[in-house]
Amino acid sequence: MKEFDAIIVGSGPAGSLAALVLARAGKRVALIDKARFPRPKVCGDCVNPSCWPIWERHGLAERFAELPHESLRGISLELNHKVIFKHNFVLSERGERAVEREVLDNWLCHEAQEAGAHLFHGVRVDGVDTKGEVKTTQGLFKGRFIIGADGRNSIISRLSGLATYRQTCTRVAWQANIEPDNLDHYVHMHIFNEGYYGMTRTSEKTANLCLVLGSKANATPQKIANRYFPSLPSQVWRSIYPISRRAADLGRGRILLAGDAARVVEPFTGEGIYFALSSGEAAAHAILKGLDANDEALAQTLYSDSHRALYKKRARVNTFTNWCARRPARAVRVLGLLQYWPSSIATMLNQVHQSRPAPIPHAVASA
Repeated sequence: MKEFDAIIVGSGPAGSLAALVLARAGKRVALIDKARFPRPKVCGDCVNPSCWPIWERHGLAERFAELPHESLRGISLELNHKVIFKHNFVLSERGERAVEREVLDNWLCHEAQEAGAHLFHGVRVDGVDTKGEVKTTQGLFKGRFIIGADGRNSIISRLSGLATYRQTCTRVAWQANIEPDNLDHYVHMHIFNEGYYGMTRTSEKTANLCLVLGSKANATPQKIANRYFPSLPSQVWRSIYPISRRAADLGRGRILLAGDAARVVEPFTGEGIYFALSSGEAAAHAILKGLDANDEALAQTLYSDSHRALYKKRARVNTFTNWCARRPARAVRVLGLLQYWPSSIATMLNQVHQSRPAPIPHAVASA
């Protein structure tokens, strides 16, 4: 049996940052993942400026800045082939960036390893209990605390009985890397009757294209993509499901959930990485307090309070985007009206990104 102070299942941003924090505090940490890194991940690849203070707190800002990336200048909100709103971000060396998840996750995972965490990749979890035992394909692990940071379809949440929610979201995200004809440094959010897409530049020639489609969309992701990118060749599409989901029970006994295992928010605002990092950080700090006091209940209470405060700060924007995105045709109507009141759109954007109005040139008035 392998014994640790903390066992973390899932080495994405939430799990890896939690492992780093705990390992730097001198705790014995196991970081387990069924995948072998580096690995691709369906994501919009946007890293919100809100993440910079997190990098700073943990001395990671300079290394993050050195990762291959594209600096993003603004957001273009589009509706059925037409640009209805365009905003420029407040430009800064520490502004919005596009970093491929294969790069970001692999880097952060190795930062956790450098801090002292023990990596166990290519290891599947087959069982877990609230007393701290985790059964895997590499034997039994025993931990004083367990963090389930293993994504929206978390095995830890299911096996521990924390997945008490009823799955209601039927929308699927489809992602491909494309080479569009006109590539700029804006995040393009385009809404149409069947759903929406986000396109973000990831290199000199390539972009990440993520389509979110409802279950009633009578078209493949390739067909939808060709509507807006007629010359796009056939792509290999990866998918994830669900797109949003209300919070699970955050913990029980020695188990805490972080990242998408705890709650999945609509990806429209591009804050997924921020929420993952922040929840992983909060879980680690709560566990440190619980370890010092030898008190599981204290860790659960501290984490629950931190998690609730984290999502409350951005609740209005995420609630609105989720309400719109559940029925794309409704979003088309709502945004069709909001284009005549651009200040309302600007107010919502400024809760996610500090931005400034940008004129919409006639040359880009249609996609």
